[in-house]
Amino acid sequence: MTGDGYFENPQDLVTSYTPGPEDISNGTTILNLTAMDNYDMSYQSSINLYINNYIELEDTIHGISYIDIDNADTTSYHIVDLDNVKYHWNIEPQNAAEIVTNGNKATLYWNNNFKEPNATLSVYIDNGCQSNTVSKTINMSHFSVDENDDMSELRIYPNPAKEILTIVLPANNENKSSLEIFNILGNKVLNRNINPTNGSISLDVSSLAPGVYIIKIISGSHNWTEHVVIQN
Repeated sequence: MTGDGYFENPQDLVTSYTPGPEDISNGTTILNLTAMDNYDMSYQSSINLYINNYIELEDTIHGISYIDIDNADTTSYHIVDLDNVKYHWNIEPQNAAEIVTNGNKATLYWNNNFKEPNATLSVYIDNGCQSNTVSKTINMSHFSVDENDDMSELRIYPNPAKEILTIVLPANNENKSSLEIFNILGNKVLNRNINPTNGSISLDVSSLAPGVYIIKIISGSHNWTEHVVIQN
């Protein structure tokens, strides 16, 4: 043996070898077998053992964690792509979405009639020597919104937003307006009266937790609702 590993039971005919740090670093070692017969004749054989370096398997599925299931179409997720790794994706409950996979990527086609509060996306990762299962909980919004007036008259950007959200109200809107923001559970997290300057307002949303929110604006006899995503 040329490496720094060890045999579990070196005197047994059937045994196991655990590679050492030097073996793993070199990527190979030579294992030698010596056998003696009843006449003290020795027989030798050797084998080259090739060792895959330990790979730190990815433990994060990247993609949004909040879905407005009533209006969702498709969302995409991915995990870091590694060489010689197989990926097996799954969604539970299975009726939450149809899942289409391509290696380290998955696209979910959501079932708008799905009524559960969340679903779990998981991927089983296997490189032949190591395996790992990574999961991500995706929360569902079931908060329905009122019928909008013409949405082309209202602009909200950027979406997703991180710190500042700009809301542009329709032209010639002279009414004082109220603004409400709801989280995915339907709880009101912000309520204020607004008096737009030049038809627009800037709203600080940095204190809101990441997720999907619903903005509702009432101005005179008009009302608008829109979904926005807040990110870190």
